[in-house]
Amino acid sequence: MRTNKHKSVKILHGNLIKSKSGGYTAFFEEFPEIVAEGENVKEAKQNLITIFVEVMQYKRERANDAIAKPNLRDPEHTVKRFALSVV
Repeated sequence: MRTNKHKSVKILHGNLIKSKSGGYTAFFEEFPEIVAEGENVKEAKQNLITIFVEVMQYKRERANDAIAKPNLRDPEHTVKRFALSVV
């Protein structure tokens, strides 16, 4: 992923492959394991974005379950929250 210098946005690079039998397959270069299909370009892109968001939510939930939670009230811990926007 490349960071845009003027905004805090990560840029993903998408690829569309037209099937000889019709329809399109879409994936991001940065996440080739996440693949979506659609009857047309618009549908393939929408499906890719939908499945990408679902996979990221699933990974976040799994990570939250696997990580030992520190006691955030302990004065030894400094907590900084942040958000990441992906376009």
